[in-house]
Amino acid sequence: CFTLPTSRLQLLILLNSYTSQPTFPEVAVTMASHRLTTTILYSLLFDNSSTVAIVALTLLTKLLPIFAVKATEQLKRHVPLLVLVLARVVCWRERPVPKPTKPVSDADSASESGRGTDEEEEGLPEEMYTPPIHEDITWERLEQTFLAGASSAPSPHRYFTVLYYLFPCNTIRFLRYPIRYVTDIQCENPYALGWDEVLDEPQLKSRSEVRICTEHTVSY
Repeated sequence: CFTLPTSRLQLLILLNSYTSQPTFPEVAVTMASHRLTTTILYSLLFDNSSTVAIVALTLLTKLLPIFAVKATEQLKRHVPLLVLVLARVVCWRERPVPKPTKPVSDADSASESGRGTDEEEEGLPEEMYTPPIHEDITWERLEQTFLAGASSAPSPHRYFTVLYYLFPCNTIRFLRYPIRYVTDIQCENPYALGWDEVLDEPQLKSRSEVRICTEHTVSY
């Protein structure tokens, strides 16, 4: 069902409820090794819906401590994708508020016809961008869940806290040297571009300092 983008939000909400049940830890091993867990990670890596990302990140943050106790070996296999999810969330761009459309009069059209494209686009906020998906991965990207209004970026604070607690050395090494880290561990690239194009090291380092360190300081 995850192949249908329109079903992902409802399925993630269902999984979030299911994994909150007291009996879930008993089947955590099965889920950790199931392709469903990889699918959740793919959603966080590929989909551009911040609503879906927030729910999926909440679900993943809840699953990691359970997997660490009930499915340690299976969890270790997901570490490369887990740090890539951290990079994606840290560098997430908020979707800008769409400008209201208004009828254009003949006079306005005449005055605007002489303006170049660069002038029209100057000052516009940077839009959401995700690298193209690797051809070996079958995935239909979800661009947006709701059409109205701006969307807030998912917070990396809780996810980083859990990931750092479970894998402190991996997390810090990745944030300091992203490309070197994924190269050293021979991480399979889920995108159709090279690591130097997928991971913007200066942006990741600066945004991790702002979005993670600032939120930690405020929370304490």
